Amino acid sequence: MDDDDEWFPEKLDLQVKEAELLGGHEVLIVSQYLEKTNSMQRIWPEKLPSGREAFSEYMYIERGQLLPSTFFVSASLANRFPFSKGLVFEDPDWLLRIAADPKLKIGGVAKPLAVYNNFQLPGRQSRNVPWRALFQWAMSRRELFTARAFSFFLVKSVVTAARESNAPLRERFFILCAALLLGSFSPKVFFFFFASAFVSRESKRKIRELVSPRARRARVSDVK
Repeated sequence: MDDDDEWFPEKLDLQVKEAELLGGHEVLIVSQYLEKTNSMQRIWPEKLPSGREAFSEYMYIERGQLLPSTFFVSASLANRFPFSKGLVFEDPDWLLRIAADPKLKIGGVAKPLAVYNNFQLPGRQSRNVPWRALFQWAMSRRELFTARAFSFFLVKSVVTAARESNAPLRERFFILCAALLLGSFSPKVFFFFFASAFVSRESKRKIRELVSPRARRARVSDVK
């Protein structure tokens, strides 16, 4: 559990029951969580992994933003797949690596079992990952992505990091070219590129809530 997150009292009980239903010894049980920011609260993610989709597509196309503080994992799996050292981006790296294991069984509890205190504070590590580090990581793990997921990761996550670090436009368009040449082509790739390159995270969230009933339902309340 991250030092600024919280668990609800029933977290472990519910995840143990889900693990027992799955059976076996190689399990990962996740859940929804309550995200709190400076301006709102919401239950997230909207959808939990089903095991039927490619995990990279769940993460980067279906907005599967799982919280490490919700993870319930078998000891045998944790021992076989330790976190990679030296990465700021270690959580998604670990998820993609274990999801490629055919022995893995993934389950989920569709209710919030943890609190993610995602308040914007100066110097927060997750908001200061250099875009080149994300790009190099994606290139090194390219075999764990589908072509579609690779393109979406570049134009959504890497381009967002480039914009937030005030990278020149030529560098943002370089990332787009890599997404098209090394991933897959679709109109959505261009849409997400322009959204990530020129629109702030908060503005994108507000736009999504305007057009998506699911995103509006996820909101719990405004923070006064």
